Formats: sequence, C-alpha cells, structure tokens
Amino acid sequence: MGFSLSRVSITRVRLVERFIAIFLLLVLLITALGFFPFSHSKFRDYLKGALIKEGVEHCSVGKVAITLWKKIEITDIEIGMSEKGQSYLFQSDKIQVSFNLFSVLFRLKQLKGEFADLSVKRRLLSDPLSVLEDLIRIRSRYNNFEEVKLYRVALKVTKGKKNDIVAKDFSFEIGPGDEGAGVIECFFEGDEVYYRKNFVTDIKGVVTYDGRVRLNRCKGRAYGGKFRVSSVIDPEKRYLEQLSFSGSGLNLKRLYQAQQFGSGEVGGKADIEIRLWGNLEIDSLRGTAAINVTEFSTRGLSIQEAFSFFLSAPEFKELRFSKFKADLQLQGQGKLLTAMSGSGEMLDLNADGWISLDGELNQEMRGEISAKMARKLSNLVAGSLESTERRGKLFKCRVYGSLSNPKIELDRMILKRAVGNVFQNMRQGFQDLFKKK
Repeated sequence: MGFSLSRVSITRVRLVERFIAIFLLLVLLITALGFFPFSHSKFRDYLKGALIKEGVEHCSVGKVAITLWKKIEITDIEIGMSEKGQSYLFQSDKIQVSFNLFSVLFRLKQLKGEFADLSVKRRLLSDPLSVLEDLIRIRSRYNNFEEVKLYRVALKVTKGKKNDIVAKDFSFEIGPGDEGAGVIECFFEGDEVYYRKNFVTDIKGVVTYDGRVRLNRCKGRAYGGKFRVSSVIDPEKRYLEQLSFSGSGLNLKRLYQAQQFGSGEVGGKADIEIRLWGNLEIDSLRGTAAINVTEFSTRGLSIQEAFSFFLSAPEFKELRFSKFKADLQLQGQGKLLTAMSGSGEMLDLNADGWISLDGELNQEMRGEISAKMARKLSNLVAGSLESTERRGKLFKCRVYGSLSNPKIELDRMILKRAVGNVFQNMRQGFQDLFKKK
C-alpha cells in the first residue's frame, strides 16, 4: 500500500512538473510570438472602416501586420478626402507605429474615449495643432506610443483642377523629444515639393513642437541654388518669433518667371538673407533682407521702358550690372524701405526710397552713365546732364507711381539745364536761319 502511494505521489509530481513545463513553454511561445508579425484581412477591414467612419471619403490598405510587443505596420495605404473646395490625397508605402500592444489592451477602453474626439476630417484639416496637442497629451498620460515612421509618402492638395501642394518620396520619423514627454519631434526628408509656384528638391529638416512650432536644420535646393530655413512660431498667439532664410546661388531668371512678378525679364545669381518677425498677418510682419546679385540683367521692365524713354536711348531697355545689391526693411502696412546700388559697363546706379507690397513706389535715383553709353545720347539729353571726369554723364530723378505704370520726375537742375538747352537750340536755329538770308 505504501509502495502504491509513493508511486501515485511520484506520478502527481511528474504531472505537476509537466504542467509547469507546458505552461512555461506556452509562456515562452506566446512571448516569442509577440516578436513576430502576423496579419489578417480583418485588421485591414477594421482600419478602413475606422477611417471611413472618421470622415475619409476614399481609403485603400494593402496589409496590416501586428507585432504584439513592438509595432503595427500598415503597407500601401491611400487616403482621399475633401474639405471646403480642396481635395487631399495621401499615399504611403509603409507606416510603422511602435508601441506595446499588450499594455494598450489593458487601457483600451480609456484610449477609445481619448481618441473619440480626434476627427480626421473635422479637426485635422481645420485645426491640426489642437489635434497634435491632444496626441501629445495622450502619449504623455499613457506612455505607450514610442515612435511613428512613414516611408515613401506622397501628398497632393488640389483646389479645383489646380495643384496647390505636391510632395513626393518623403519619409518621416515622429517621436518624443529629448526635453520631455510634452515635446514631439519630427525628422523629415523628401525628394520633391511643389508649393504655390515654388519647386523645392532634396529637402530635409526637423520640426519640434513644445507649445511652439520650431523648424530647425531645414535645408534644400531651389531655383538652381541652395537654401537654409529656421523659424519659431507661437500658434496660440499667431506670432512669428523669428524666421531666418539664407539662399545662395539662386537663379533669378527662374525665380522671376515662377513667381510671375510682372512683365520683362530678370537674370543673375543671387545670395539672399531674410529675417522676419511679427504677427502672422502681412501688414503686421517686420523684417530685413539683404540681396547680392552677380551678373545681374534686366530687360523690358516697366521702369526700364520709362527710363529709356526719359533718356531717349533705346539701349537702356536692356541693362547689365556686374554687381547689384539691395537692402530692404519691411515696415508696417506692407511697405519696404529700400537702398539699392548696382555697377556695370552701361551705368552705375543708386536708388533709395520705398516700395509697397501692392506695387506702389517712390524712389530717388541717381547714377553715372558710362562714357560709351553717353556718346549714344542725343545732344539735347547729353547737354542737360552734368559731365564727369570719366567722360560719363550724371543723372538724378524721382521714380514714383506703380511698378506697372511708373512715372519719372527730373531733378530741378537737370530740368533747368534742359529748358536752357532748348532755348539755346532755338536761338541758334533762328540765328542760322537769318544768316542764310
């Protein structure tokens, strides 16, 4: 009897050992499986249904794969929606969200409540910063979401049949900043961006949000040159604390044509430094700009046409400067104070005054016409201008009106000299007439 009891005890012990072993194996198996992705069509259908419920009008998803302890991967996603006359199309080869799904499941009910108000169509398009603030708050409270990565992203925003924004081959890495849980950073890099007549390539940078939107280390290529941009915006106050733009080797011809500033042509290579600050309204912004251009050329501008007519010299319809510099200061009410200078074979020029953003201007211009060009002036014009030691001609005038319809007012001394020359020529003509008789 004792022998049989001992065998039963041993059997029970072995059963317990086997049970524990099987349990541990199951735990290890579940743990191991948590590091391998698995997918199902129901995951994809659930995501599509959730997006459509949030207001997305068109949605397609290739696959949704879940790795329990690590991440969710969404491949070949396309989302389309429209709002207030604009259409949005978003595409991505892969979106990867890193978090611990097991811990999320324990708080699923609370998280569902938190995300209930994050309407893609109603809030993301109209007030994206408020959505971002809510996401940061949720992440700080639950501390489950680590990082979001987007690969080969394309975005198109159209208004009617016109493209407003087109971005191709972008990648994003979004995660918490080093400063704390309430900070989010986004590293971005892309091949091409078209935004309202501006075409940019090879762009990269970092956007940080900590209550302010900070753009840092942003650089790229545009108009045949390179540029760098940094800025700080307080979105609550709608205030631009600072924006710095530095561009080098920019092709002015391409820039002028793309922006459609007006008639005529402008050419040259420009280095530009811009600083801006103030309320985010064009009449409230303040700033400075310094523009240095080499091999600067202009042709057919309205101001040139007026200047050429004023000097009775068609050669001035096309001007070339080896160097040109402009210092600008943006004042209130959209007015630019200007100080410009240029030097070249045709003339040396200086101009000071102001130009408004709606095209009005008032400029005091003075300069020296080269000896070569002075010989092409009519006798009346040449005799009205003061000569220089280099056998050139000095001129001084006021240009006012608008960029599209400028007017020129002669300096009083030049006008007085010109009137005197007219009477002198008339007197000389009468004398020659009577001498012949």
